Amino acid sequence: MVDSQTQKNIGFNYLPGPHTLVCVPSAAVLVELPTDHELVTKVYAALREKVDLDDVLDILVSGGLRKVRGFVAVAEVPVGARVIARGAFRAVAGDGEEVNGLPIITDRFTDEFSLRLDCGDQGAVADAASWLPLLGGVVSAGAVQIETAESLLGQAGELVLEPLPPLPEDDLDDDGPDTAEQPAVAVGPPGEGEAEDAEPDGDDVAAEPDEDGLAGGETAAEAAAQPVAVLAVTCPQGHLTSPYFNLCRVCGQQVPPQQPVEVPRPPLGTILFANGDRELLDRPIILGRSPRVPPDYVGEQPKLLQLDDPTRDVSGQHLQIGIDGWQVLLTDLGSTNGTEVVFPGAQPVLLRPNDPLMIGTGTYVVLGGSLEFWYETGP
Repeated sequence: MVDSQTQKNIGFNYLPGPHTLVCVPSAAVLVELPTDHELVTKVYAALREKVDLDDVLDILVSGGLRKVRGFVAVAEVPVGARVIARGAFRAVAGDGEEVNGLPIITDRFTDEFSLRLDCGDQGAVADAASWLPLLGGVVSAGAVQIETAESLLGQAGELVLEPLPPLPEDDLDDDGPDTAEQPAVAVGPPGEGEAEDAEPDGDDVAAEPDEDGLAGGETAAEAAAQPVAVLAVTCPQGHLTSPYFNLCRVCGQQVPPQQPVEVPRPPLGTILFANGDRELLDRPIILGRSPRVPPDYVGEQPKLLQLDDPTRDVSGQHLQIGIDGWQVLLTDLGSTNGTEVVFPGAQPVLLRPNDPLMIGTGTYVVLGGSLEFWYETGP
């Protein structure tokens, strides 16, 4: 719920443009969709009910990452703002500090809520002279500057209040917008957010992985499925990368326009442990003291990576590193002591059990407050 002080003080200046701006008193979303798109309606309805960027992210990626290729969402928090960005969309602070969504999605906290949101086109923003004030609603926009309502009222001219569009009751049920199961994280310092009713740590599992990393009764022939095919393009250095992003996942160079081709998916990187051990991420991995394939698991045959943890802080069945196309997803499997994730330059987040979180290169992960690893992309 938005407190009365926030609701009174926050306002916006927006630049008309090709995208859609959704804003309520303490949050704003700029997204690469038309104003009448069903996802825009759901985002607006969700923010009207409760300002929660996890809900906004769930809605925007509910149809898959290809459906919404660019957005930036910001919400006020007690210490500043939380920003979630995808693609070239970004939030820019007054000192020029930028949070953008490259190469995939960025979730970060900033020290201030007075931010400019745009689609990365600095020239268009710098040359614009037709900014309009706004207190809330849904409008076509190319950029927005978050300001206090008092400063807007002090500007020359009359303050324009966009009417808040009504919620289409026929499209939304009583439970709020329908969303697919998508990444969501709970923000907090290490040790918070642990599940009270976490499942046992897996000491009594029946099947142990053998030396080939296979579950009980599984043969190597069964595990050696056909290679997973993906659409790919090539950067100037020859790295295969996703056709849906402008920058190479390995070296960060600009990828020239080209026709994607279907290829066997290359390894998506390496898991680097603090003790120097390395594990190639060429298929999904399940980690724990006694890892096993979950009974409801569907998809590519995973590796079972057994971790040596005499302290028993790591659960028997702790974490799954999943692969969906070019995306790498972390899922805590209901561990007792939780999984902490630190994105480069961001504050730690604690995974919610069984909710996947997409990660990128340089992500640092702590299992049960004890074992650490880094994820790095590679050829």
